[in-house]
Amino acid sequence: MKTKKNIVIIIDSIGGGGAERVMLDLARGIVQSGHNAFFIALEKRIDHQVYEEVPVFILYDDRDLKAITRRKKARLQSAKKLEGLVSEIETSHGKIHLFLSNLDPTNGVVALTKFDNVKYVLHSAMEKEVKRERRLGPFKYFRKIMQKRVMNDKDLVAVSQGVATEAATLGLIKPRSVTTIYNPCNVALIRTMSEQYAPEIPNKPFILHVGRVVKAKRHDILFSALALVPDQIMVCLCKDVEKAKAIADKYGVADRVVLPGFTNNPYAWMKRAELTVLSSDYEGLPTVLIESLICGTPIVSTNCTYGPSEIMTDKLSEYLCDTGDPFALSKNIKKALVDYPDLESLPILKAVELSNVVDQYLKLAN
Repeated sequence: MKTKKNIVIIIDSIGGGGAERVMLDLARGIVQSGHNAFFIALEKRIDHQVYEEVPVFILYDDRDLKAITRRKKARLQSAKKLEGLVSEIETSHGKIHLFLSNLDPTNGVVALTKFDNVKYVLHSAMEKEVKRERRLGPFKYFRKIMQKRVMNDKDLVAVSQGVATEAATLGLIKPRSVTTIYNPCNVALIRTMSEQYAPEIPNKPFILHVGRVVKAKRHDILFSALALVPDQIMVCLCKDVEKAKAIADKYGVADRVVLPGFTNNPYAWMKRAELTVLSSDYEGLPTVLIESLICGTPIVSTNCTYGPSEIMTDKLSEYLCDTGDPFALSKNIKKALVDYPDLESLPILKAVELSNVVDQYLKLAN
């Protein structure tokens, strides 16, 4: 008889980002495999669908993330409160075998706790993120460096081999260990959800972008490329519709950009899209590309650090282009709309299958 494991996943919020979604999916997969997963968000911000079978705890109902994590005193208070919450969970369910800490603000709190067997999950490339903060001024740069150095002498889980290699060799941090585990995808569920009807989906051909409207996603490059692809409609699934519209206006494509807002089922849109496009400067493992492949929809991407080159291997690599180059991106969009390789039996799909990823995390629980 197998020992039932208790795993706690801690993250900033349940906002609309990719890290939040993959961790919710991981928690569900852990529960479905016969173990316990407990999901703790520091602040009360919920955009994603929360699964009934996964217990969710909100550390603070009345404070935002900055108030919870910005200053050392606040982080110490939050760490103590977090320890109290975990103690209550242990009273009801027994020892916690594994803690998974996600994103910089949460890492800064978890590092001040006395938890055993904590793994810090790296969801994104660090070097380019830090360089971006440097351009925003010395204070933000120093704060970002300090956030990253919380992971010194810690055990890390990287969501792609590229992220793992960077963490081990960059020199910004000195981790105790780095393990690579891809983000999970529930292939069967994604395919089922992709068949659902959504009345907002255009009834004419469109290309798709899914992602938050933040600098790293490079909507400027995305819309510049769209301007070079005449007569194509683009759907952008994002929460900050007004910000996306302003960028589309700036690049003269607002009349060809559809902004339906955030959705908990992007797969229905992926299934019906001609193509999914990624224009990012950096990622960790852009799960949206994998999900699009699961839905049977071609993908075009910048060859950003990290992830796309691990997803788009062999013939798919022809549809990668340099970051920051709208001309190359538009060329690949045009090419993909005309001709694209077969999407059967892609190696990445087995690597990200939910049950396989859950098994890898369970091996870390002790």
